[in-house]
Amino acid sequence: MRDIEKLVKKLVVVCVGLVAIGFSVVAPSEGGDTKVVIKSKASGSFVTTLFDFDHPDLSTPAAYFNAAGIGSAGAFTSQALDESAPDGKTCTVPGGVVGAGTEFTLVGGASVSRTTATGDLLFTKTTSGTECDDLSTFPTPPFPFVGTDTGIVTGGTGKYSGATGTYTLKFKGAFLALPATGLGAFGWSEAKTVTTLTLP
Repeated sequence: MRDIEKLVKKLVVVCVGLVAIGFSVVAPSEGGDTKVVIKSKASGSFVTTLFDFDHPDLSTPAAYFNAAGIGSAGAFTSQALDESAPDGKTCTVPGGVVGAGTEFTLVGGASVSRTTATGDLLFTKTTSGTECDDLSTFPTPPFPFVGTDTGIVTGGTGKYSGATGTYTLKFKGAFLALPATGLGAFGWSEAKTVTTLTLP
């Protein structure tokens, strides 16, 4: 049990960051702005990186995500940094033992998504998030997780220049390998995202 508690304290990555691009609804709004609703899905892998939102000594590193996805406007890729920490609560992953999971909440997160056809970039910042990690089979992975993030659009390039908006992302995945240091992880994640954009 002590080994699991040690892992939970060190495993401070939130496994998401797969913001999806793909237009599904476009409508003009007042002032000449265009409202866009995005529904897409993405999948990819993540690994702990030398980036820490809240500790200069890198003691609670974030995860780096590399993903690809599809939406109604075509293909895209996404890269993200996300970090979370245990909040002292238990939780349950779908199909898992009740209360066997550890709940994590967001420390910080940001992502860049790139539309494959045009190269236009969309920038987002995660503002809140909750994740459930089931580490009950420690030290033997995989360790499944599920969660939800919400955030804001902070701009972009090309057609996304000056974009604002919000998003909600639901994700799942698993930790596949742990390093010898016991700090961090490598694994997979997939996500479905709904984003509402306002384009100038």
